[in-house]
Amino acid sequence: MLFRIPAACAVMLYARELSQAQQPAPNLRSFFEQRLSAKAGTAPPSYEALLAVIDTIGTSTATDIQSTLRLLSLALQSTTPNLPVEAAFAYFAIANRSDGGVLLRDRVPELAALMASSDDRLRGAAVTILRRLTQSIPGATLPPMMNELRNASRPNLVKAEIVRTLLESSKRNDAQVLRSVETYLYLEADPPVKVANLLAIAANRVKTPAIAGYAISALTDKDKHVQLAAIQTVYSLGADVRDQSRSIVSKLARDPGVDQAVRSMAERALQGKLTVP
Repeated sequence: MLFRIPAACAVMLYARELSQAQQPAPNLRSFFEQRLSAKAGTAPPSYEALLAVIDTIGTSTATDIQSTLRLLSLALQSTTPNLPVEAAFAYFAIANRSDGGVLLRDRVPELAALMASSDDRLRGAAVTILRRLTQSIPGATLPPMMNELRNASRPNLVKAEIVRTLLESSKRNDAQVLRSVETYLYLEADPPVKVANLLAIAANRVKTPAIAGYAISALTDKDKHVQLAAIQTVYSLGADVRDQSRSIVSKLARDPGVDQAVRSMAERALQGKLTVP
C-alpha cells in the first residue's frame, strides 16, 4: 500500500535504479549543474553520491538553497532518466527544513503538477512533499490537492494519500475541504484504494454524516480487506457511529459465510477490544 512506509521512501525507491558507480559528492548546486549539462548516455551518480549531496540540505543556508531552486526546477522537467526523481528527492529534503514552506511556497504549482505524472515515483513524491509543506503553508498546498481529488481520473492511492493529508491538516474542518473529500469518497474505486481511504479516515477521526456513511457502507463490501478496514474505521469514529453500525457489525460477527478474519474483528469491535489508531 502506498505511503504506509516512511514518507521519504516514496522518493527513495528510485535508488534501486541508480548506477552503483562511485564518484565524489559535490555540493547541491554543482551536483545539479553537472547533471543538467551531462551528455546523453552519461552514467547516473550512485545513490551514495546523491545521498551525500542531499544530506547537506539540512545545514545549508537559505540563500544557498534559493540559488539552487532554478536548477532543481529544470531538473524536475528534464527527460534525463532519474534526474526528475533526484530533484524531487532534493525538494523533499528542503520541505523538511524549518523554513521549507518559505523556500518552496512559489514552487507549489510545479510540485503539484507532478501528481499527474506518468511516473509512479514522481506522483508519490509530489504528495509526500506537499504533505510535509502543508504543516506550514496549508493555504498554498491544499487547493491544488483538492483540485486533484475533483478531477475526472479514477481514484488511486495518490488521491487516498491526499485525503489523509487533508484530514490531518489544520483545515480539516473547513467546509470546502470536507466537501472535496466527501465527493471523492463516493466515486467507484478499487479495493486497495478503498482500504487506504478508510485508514485515512480512521487515523484522523474526522467525521461528517457523509464520511460516516461511507465507512458504514464499506462494512458490506465484497472485499474482506475493505471490510476489515471499515470495521476499524467505524470503531474509530466514536460511539454514535458504532451505534449506527452495530447491527451490521453484529451480523458480520455471527455469519458463518463471512471471512474468519472479518468475523473475528467484528466480534472484537462488539466487545470494545479494538485499538483506536
